[in-house]
Amino acid sequence: MNNRRRLYAPTTLALLCALAAVFTMAARPARAGWSTFLAAGALVTLDFESIPGMNNAVGHGIPSQSRLADQFGQTAGVRFSSSPGYVAVVNLGAGHAVSGVNGIGGATAGGTLTYEPGDPIEARFVRPGNPFQAATTSMVSIRGDLRPTARSPLSMFAFDVSGNPIAHVTVPEADGLTLRIEKPGIHSVRVVGNGSTAFDDFTFRATAPTLTVQAAAQIAPSILRHNGWGLDPRRSHGERGAVMVPVTITAPANEDLRVFVRATSHTAGHAHDGDRPHGWLLKSPRRELPKLIRGFRPGTLAYSTFEGGLRINSGSSGEVVLYYVAPEFSGEEVITVATEEANASQRTTATHHFSVKIPALVSLRSEPQEGVTLTGSTPEHPEVWSLEGAAAAALREAAATYRASQESDAGANGLPQLIARLAAYGYDFPLNADFDENPAGLHLPQAPEEIIVEDVSLSEGGLLDLDGRWTANQGHLGHRLGTHLDVRSRHLYVVPGPQRVRGSGPYHLVGRSAPRQRVAPPAEGYRLAVGDDRLTAPRGLAPFRDTDVRRDAEGNPVTGPEGQPLHYDAAARREMNELVKKVHFRRLELLIDALWNPAPGVRGVFATEGNHIHVQYD
Repeated sequence: MNNRRRLYAPTTLALLCALAAVFTMAARPARAGWSTFLAAGALVTLDFESIPGMNNAVGHGIPSQSRLADQFGQTAGVRFSSSPGYVAVVNLGAGHAVSGVNGIGGATAGGTLTYEPGDPIEARFVRPGNPFQAATTSMVSIRGDLRPTARSPLSMFAFDVSGNPIAHVTVPEADGLTLRIEKPGIHSVRVVGNGSTAFDDFTFRATAPTLTVQAAAQIAPSILRHNGWGLDPRRSHGERGAVMVPVTITAPANEDLRVFVRATSHTAGHAHDGDRPHGWLLKSPRRELPKLIRGFRPGTLAYSTFEGGLRINSGSSGEVVLYYVAPEFSGEEVITVATEEANASQRTTATHHFSVKIPALVSLRSEPQEGVTLTGSTPEHPEVWSLEGAAAAALREAAATYRASQESDAGANGLPQLIARLAAYGYDFPLNADFDENPAGLHLPQAPEEIIVEDVSLSEGGLLDLDGRWTANQGHLGHRLGTHLDVRSRHLYVVPGPQRVRGSGPYHLVGRSAPRQRVAPPAEGYRLAVGDDRLTAPRGLAPFRDTDVRRDAEGNPVTGPEGQPLHYDAAARREMNELVKKVHFRRLELLIDALWNPAPGVRGVFATEGNHIHVQYD
């Protein structure tokens, strides 16, 4: 027992001394041969002392034992090559090599030692234990020898797994110079000599497995409900549906991974905070998609972090295909795939940035439309006026038509004649300054009106959540594609309730299914051609009391046949109120006529709750 203990102790001590020599303190990176014990991110240095070096004789053949190719592939995760597929390990001698006695040089196609730039040294990173599987590192450095003679610059170039250059460095020759590149995704480097300098102490961060995640760069938002109605996946619903794209992940075979999705705040026109729901990741869309659609959710907050990420394994093929279903909100999102290390600093990750959006919408604020007034912005959504290009052109035409028709409407009941008759009574044509708070209040300008556009779509489409809480409980469920437009009307007020209109309309509101209908509105549901309460009060209200003198458009008193002043008696007030109604009525007709123009692709014009006229384009 004691003998065995005495025999074992020196062996243990020798092993510990060897380990101490290999795993030195942070100031001295770990040496080759032990990198399989290193965590990802640890520094590894190859000093080439374990390989017999040839004489430092340029032009001489490189002996087989001094040829370095893939000897460090299994242990350190790096393979070397030059013109013939290997580099030369050279015995430079103490004081010439940076550490120990060995360094490396290039090799000609004929297998002779060279330091010329035409035969550079290349190093390619692989997965330790599997030298044929690509890997990457984030830092590489190499040092020149201690006896420079050429005094010419030396360079190092870094490339990604596709061979694309990602960085390079060039430094003047000096005693023990260092070429260093620090950049994520380095798969290989090329070290270019100057004709005389050998290299030593090749240092890099321990290699990491190569991960990739590929998907579309731009995806349209899903529409899983529409104006309060859910989507039945068994039926076709035109523009409604779930937008799904494949997400292809590549990794080393049988690698445990986590996949998570993050939504970027303050994108796509949403200026409010909170956790924006992102899209869904599905492993089996045939089984999972119907349940997702019936859930009536605009997105999900599941698998938003590494800890809650979707767990997958890359399998024997090293490739996994998931399916991403877009949320109903537009915005920027990021899919991340990560290895399973508990320490975040040791994980290898790959990301894919993409946009959920409706492309090429026209901003009515950035490209103002003559004859159009914009309203309806909020701090949560400062711009809600983006429209599809053809629809923007149709709105521009409608605005021009509406203005022209107000000025040229002919006949005794034409708008100019009605307004002139009201002006002759001395009517004051009130303007409703508090329209937001009192949408049913009186507003009757004498000059031609513009089209008042309230809500269209956000800058990149998607669900517009009016409450700013990332829900569909309150929101314009139809204003997603830049094809739905709300116009404020001061001539029509719809009482909230079951009288909502679908398709055709209650009053001269038109659509392809019922063009040019004139349907009398339900009395309890709609207030049309609103009169002036000052004229309908029993004795009138200022300035139209029955004791007030009537005045013309210039403010002069109106007199009767015998020169007596005329007052706003009941008959005069009744006539004025009928004219007010007719002006409201005619303006509403002209507005709807201007909006309804099938040629540019208008699908329908109809009333909604409140004071809106809703326009839907193709």
